[in-house]
Amino acid sequence: LRPWVGGLTSARMPTSRLAALQPHTSQPSRLVRSSRKCRRLRCQGSSCSDLESFLRTSKCAAGQLRVEALREETMEGAGNLLCRAFAGTPEGRPIKIVMDGLEIALTEFAKEHKGTRGGVFLVGILADTQQVVGTAAISFFDATREELAPEPPQDSAYLSNVAVLDKLRGKGIGKVMVRAAEEAVVHFSDRRKLYLHVRDNNQEAVGMYLSEGYMEIETYAPLPRWISNRPAMVLMAKSL
Repeated sequence: LRPWVGGLTSARMPTSRLAALQPHTSQPSRLVRSSRKCRRLRCQGSSCSDLESFLRTSKCAAGQLRVEALREETMEGAGNLLCRAFAGTPEGRPIKIVMDGLEIALTEFAKEHKGTRGGVFLVGILADTQQVVGTAAISFFDATREELAPEPPQDSAYLSNVAVLDKLRGKGIGKVMVRAAEEAVVHFSDRRKLYLHVRDNNQEAVGMYLSEGYMEIETYAPLPRWISNRPAMVLMAKSL
């Protein structure tokens, strides 16, 4: 599994890329088969009942939001949201790779290490429309996350794939997803500190994380800004 950077992202893409990036159109039978396979794998561990019962509801400016673990019925919506959210960024991926990544995430997150599952992938569903409007992933081991500098401590809780539907930006969905992720860390593991990476030019995300109690730990840029326009990566963390 190689999750995307944890910084808050909105599902907005340049107009020039709209034609190249289409919604997921694979046949339902293929998606259902893959998802059912992942669901079987997910339920082999002792934490299956906990995973399926994990549910958080919160009211925000967008309406009533339900946060739960990724399921067969929400997989396509989550894939489309992630694909659009990271389009035009270094983490952008074609829809097929995104969907494959979700399937891998479910498989790897289902495996238990020392009594703790590999991770949890959460989706936020708006009650009025039943649409997936937010995502967040938490991994508990180095093997289930991307290697990024500066590195968090070994096998720490790590947040990634935080994304929000573009038309619902600024309505508190990102905060709801992050808070639910924090509760999932406490619920599914013994970790009590949550780490994430965010690019330093994503001031919206940096500001949101600071307001939620995250602290900047370290900043890493492979090249000086005057040589490369690539933003630096900031490692942030919060004690739970």
